Amino acid sequence: MPQYIALVVWILIVMGLFARERKLHPMPSLALWIPLLWVMLVGSRTVTYWLNFDINSEQIYASSVEGSPIDGTVFILLVVGAAIILWRRRLDLGQTFALNFWLFVFLLYCGLSAIWSDYPFPSFKKWIKDLGNIMMILIIFTESKPALAIKALFIRYIYFAITLSALLILFFPEISTHYEKGTGTLTYCGVATNKNEFGHILAICGLFMTWDLATGQVTKKSKIDLLVSTVLVAMMVWLWIMADSMTPLVCMILGIAVIIVMRLPARERLVRHLGVYSLLAGFVVFILTSFPEIINSFFQLVRRDATVTGRTDIWAGLLQEGVNPILGTGFQSFWLQPGVIEQYGDVNEAHNGYLETYLNGGLIGLSLLIAALVSVGNKIKHALMRERSFSALLFSFLVVTVFYNLTESVFNRLNLTWFVFLIAALGSAQPLSSESEQEAEGTVFADAGGGRGKAWKQAPANPISR
Repeated sequence: MPQYIALVVWILIVMGLFARERKLHPMPSLALWIPLLWVMLVGSRTVTYWLNFDINSEQIYASSVEGSPIDGTVFILLVVGAAIILWRRRLDLGQTFALNFWLFVFLLYCGLSAIWSDYPFPSFKKWIKDLGNIMMILIIFTESKPALAIKALFIRYIYFAITLSALLILFFPEISTHYEKGTGTLTYCGVATNKNEFGHILAICGLFMTWDLATGQVTKKSKIDLLVSTVLVAMMVWLWIMADSMTPLVCMILGIAVIIVMRLPARERLVRHLGVYSLLAGFVVFILTSFPEIINSFFQLVRRDATVTGRTDIWAGLLQEGVNPILGTGFQSFWLQPGVIEQYGDVNEAHNGYLETYLNGGLIGLSLLIAALVSVGNKIKHALMRERSFSALLFSFLVVTVFYNLTESVFNRLNLTWFVFLIAALGSAQPLSSESEQEAEGTVFADAGGGRGKAWKQAPANPISR
């Protein structure tokens, strides 16, 4: 009984916070609720997982191949709704493609690769869901004030994810905890389905909260605002202790460092040499991967398994797989092959996004992914020269995505890290005025309706709307 009382109290608190945000950070249009619902799903669990908390490896494999009818219905409804909104806003597809050329070439190749997959229909369905991420983000960037739209969306998501994770861990351990196979170690996953996903949810929430605090006018906040922020930060610290997930924590620290450095007076000089620093970072990664004893020393220092919890063994096995080195197995098809998940101990990812891309898309897919990453980095560099606040957040998203994929596979998946990378990719292509920067730093909407026109038909003047 106490757990259900706690659930009712949580619902009332979140409803109160959402109601309060209608004045502080109002949603610019009703259309933004569709991306918010999408983020709540990809940033926690799908409907099937929420309804069934005890899913075994056989069910995971069946769901990967056939898909869940419930999840499929929910996602297709959201995608159709997004398509209608973008059509009514007269999205300029040609301009959108031109502004994000390498990203869309990579995504189109992923869709094309479903043709040579042994499971073309499941592969194509996964690709459609991946395009759903793009459509949700395009709704955000066709708002009249995209920086404020992102702020309004993520504040609500943080209220949902952080507070619900704390509730589940405290009162619903049967939902929020599980034992790792092999070691039997008790781990906490909060609103996610496993420890790793929980970690990158906390990392993205931590990045956004840091950006909000760094750009917000703290001295002008009311006592209630400060209390809410303090409670959320305290919850975040406690959840990080419970999660005990080192890689996402390191990535979050890197992202926070980016946000802080981009606010220093010397940021322009640093941005001008961003390409050099990126090459140096790539060289360091190459050295680390070429000399395993360095990695071993580091993991001994942080009291972690030198094989990165078995990942190096998985990588060695996957590199021996007989996939087509040029084309791969087809979009997200490698793990659909019978027996592959069981062969790697119920693992359903390569634990390295670049290796995962190679398995599914071959060297062509990996090359296009790298081209997309370089292109996004170059656009963010130019955006940072124009303004510092919003672009610094986008840069932190890029850094986290690049480094997180060294030990996890989040490219082209329905997860929060890939979603924020796509925000960085599409957002960096759009010039933001100084007014937009001021809005991102705490100014409330001048017009609660979000701009011209009706809420569902809004077609603001920006580079990707006619």
